[in-house]
Amino acid sequence: MLVKHLAIVITASAALVAAARHATANEEPKAPPTKSFIYKKTKQANLEIIVHYPPGWKETDRRPGIVFFFSGGWTGGLVEQFEPQAGYLATRGLVAARADYRVKSRHGVSPKECVEDAKSAVRWMRQNARTLGIDPDRIVAAGGSAGGHIAACTAFAPGLEGAGEDTEISSKPNALVLFNPVLRFSGIPPLMDGIGNDEALGKAISPTLHLTKDSPPTLIFYGTADILALMGDEFVLKSKLLGHRAELFRAEGQPHEFYDHPPWLGKTMQRTDEFLVSLRYLDEKPVTNASHLAKTAVKGWELYLWQKDGDIGFSLLQRTDRLKSDEEITEDAAMGIDAIRQTLDELNPGQEVFVVGRKLAEPPPKGHAAPIMEYGKKIGLKMQAGIVSIR
Repeated sequence: MLVKHLAIVITASAALVAAARHATANEEPKAPPTKSFIYKKTKQANLEIIVHYPPGWKETDRRPGIVFFFSGGWTGGLVEQFEPQAGYLATRGLVAARADYRVKSRHGVSPKECVEDAKSAVRWMRQNARTLGIDPDRIVAAGGSAGGHIAACTAFAPGLEGAGEDTEISSKPNALVLFNPVLRFSGIPPLMDGIGNDEALGKAISPTLHLTKDSPPTLIFYGTADILALMGDEFVLKSKLLGHRAELFRAEGQPHEFYDHPPWLGKTMQRTDEFLVSLRYLDEKPVTNASHLAKTAVKGWELYLWQKDGDIGFSLLQRTDRLKSDEEITEDAAMGIDAIRQTLDELNPGQEVFVVGRKLAEPPPKGHAAPIMEYGKKIGLKMQAGIVSIR
């Protein structure tokens, strides 16, 4: 019986991106340069934003910009999540950013503060447009699940601006790209419970309730097997009635957060590319990068760390959108990290392994995680502990 699905995320230090615009199939993908900034200081933490600069970038440019917000149910999540998407769009010419924001597990906050931070990140992008080389009138907010919700709230939620910020500088984006977002709190009991049934707040952070004809153009992605897809249907129907531009991409049979894995990673980025071309945020050169992204993106590996009769077992299996059964895990089991060392050695920069604890105490004993952590450090991997939901 599963106790809890805990994970250590092992991420290679090189950024994961698609091939450069004119790269051939035989060339190695090149990562756009990145730079980290602190966009906001709060009493709980300083919040980081990581900017991916496109090839040929100059400070005097006026390029479109995009900022991504990670998923995690307003409770957790990692700023690394949208690295492939940000890297790809940077190769296409955007200045692409990934913003950290406060969450309940690390900072003891509610969705209200998550929304405030997202607005602060958009405002920071616009306020620093001149040094970032971006056009302050072409900023896109994007994100997945809870991150998609707070991205949407930057465009729709009234108020909820960060204390002491210059509200003369707008926190509203010019376009939205949303991956399986929550689009309504009001009237949804499980979500309302999470904010203490605060009706005023629930309405304020329900993007669909604030949709108008002049709202930013919006592209939304849902898997048809995702219960949140009904929110997308409601949003698009209201958008149509108002004469607002909203486009809905449905991935047949796919669950929540389908967009992070091949082949849907490439497909969703290609559709995003087309949407941004239609807004004249990107040029109309053939989209070869997005299809390549599906092949070079995060490799779907799950390294199951499990215990039986006192022995630690390791099973390295391809990642799927569900947890494996005990039979699947033990069928291809190896005792000891050395048994899977060769496969780990073959991983390329940017590929990830999700280490999932099975049948372990909560939290997992340090001795069980240590061999993975030590091995990653020896071969130059960037290690970061966190909780990962494997669906």
